Amino acid sequence: MHFHSSLLLLVSLTLTAARSPKDGADPANNLHFITKEVRDHIADNYISLWDGNYDIINSTFSPDFTMLYQDRFPTGLGNGSVLSDVDSRAAFLAFVQRGRAAFSQYEFKVVRKFGEDNVIAIRWILDAVYKGGFPLATLAPGASLSYNGTDTLTLDPSSGLVVEVWSAQDLMNLFHQLGAPVGTL
Repeated sequence: MHFHSSLLLLVSLTLTAARSPKDGADPANNLHFITKEVRDHIADNYISLWDGNYDIINSTFSPDFTMLYQDRFPTGLGNGSVLSDVDSRAAFLAFVQRGRAAFSQYEFKVVRKFGEDNVIAIRWILDAVYKGGFPLATLAPGASLSYNGTDTLTLDPSSGLVVEVWSAQDLMNLFHQLGAPVGTL
């Protein structure tokens, strides 16, 4: 065998062993592959995407991204989080772009992030400058606002990329700052 072929075989066997299931684990659930470093990288990319770095969508979200759950306003029906129509990587990018459209400045600050296995939770504060565009909002363009939320990301156990997002935001506070009746935007 040539040296180059032997080296490739050795690297391939090493990577296979490193990603092989441990202790009889299900090979479809390679959760040991998702280390703290992988979770930190994806969490940082996720915040960077919201801060306007759209080029990292493919290195953050799986092509198999399937769902965004969002908090809803109370209706007396006992709802809670609801599945949105954001069901692909491209749809999530469009969702981010729509979310940023009414602001001339938009910056997320991470308060805390943590994770285990293939789940990451990110507590954030958004500081933004409103430029206009929300229906019924009375906040003057150029005014600052700030509100917070927590997003929980589920990662694909094989690729380490985001496959679902659960988003809980202080929307009551956001609507109050915008001067809009709750649930109208």
